[in-house]
Amino acid sequence: MKEYNLENEYLSLTVIDFGARIHKLTYKDSVGTQEVVHSLEHQQDHLNDDTSLNAVVGRFAGRICSNSITLNETEYPIQTINGVHLHGGVGFSKRVWKIQSMTSGTTPSITLSYLSKHLEDGYPGNLNVSVTYTLVEKSLEVKLEAQSDTTTLVNLTHHAYFKLDNSNKFDHLEFTIPATYFIETNENLCPTGNLISVEGHPFDFNKPKRLESTQLDTSFVIDQSKSIEVYSPKTKMRIKATTNQPTAVIYTPESCVGFCIEAQNFTDSPNQEGFASAILKKGEVYSNLTRYEFSRE
Repeated sequence: MKEYNLENEYLSLTVIDFGARIHKLTYKDSVGTQEVVHSLEHQQDHLNDDTSLNAVVGRFAGRICSNSITLNETEYPIQTINGVHLHGGVGFSKRVWKIQSMTSGTTPSITLSYLSKHLEDGYPGNLNVSVTYTLVEKSLEVKLEAQSDTTTLVNLTHHAYFKLDNSNKFDHLEFTIPATYFIETNENLCPTGNLISVEGHPFDFNKPKRLESTQLDTSFVIDQSKSIEVYSPKTKMRIKATTNQPTAVIYTPESCVGFCIEAQNFTDSPNQEGFASAILKKGEVYSNLTRYEFSRE
């Protein structure tokens, strides 16, 4: 397992080739340092991880709630557990990626790539995927791109587990989620096809609000002109996430190891007529750009 390190004035980043995962991300200022993602003690521990910890997820992030997908009138079986295909099956988080380039200076970056071959995890097309991590002052930019040699489905995300303090709870964290709607789901977290207004609902975080007892594994339809924010009053650390994606899954797992801001297309879009399409045609370039800015007040 290979590791690569980037650093600027405010952030230091360690990336490993297994799953193109973030192994460590540290924020630095005059107060001191703060680890801002949950890290496993040893890199080899990622081999046994089943949570997509800090990894690139694909070919299809989120859920496809059927045993197959159909493209160009051809049906392709996909792996499911209890009728749900999660995060692309085996997916990209358990593949070994290759380094393509690495730069230093005030905005250091690294690009890793992976070739997902035709019918891997059931998906058609040879898909060339890349992730570029760039440190820009106090921000980490994550750019995911993909191209296929035939029509396929693509919905990527980065599955970082963020933390802003050393607490083993989330209840004190203040969330701001600029969203008018969230996606209604059933007991398997599969979409019903309905978008539910957040107005008057516990999921209304348009104004900063403590999470308290609310547990989220929820896909919000977000206002892309605004940032998703999480603030810890314990450390006065804040993260702001902006993205070009239409939804973000906010995940606060019971384990409380870290919270996720999974910017992506609509979950289960192949089975939901009213959701934005995740079809990528030959010659097209898929692009997911998300920026995570850290600060301390």
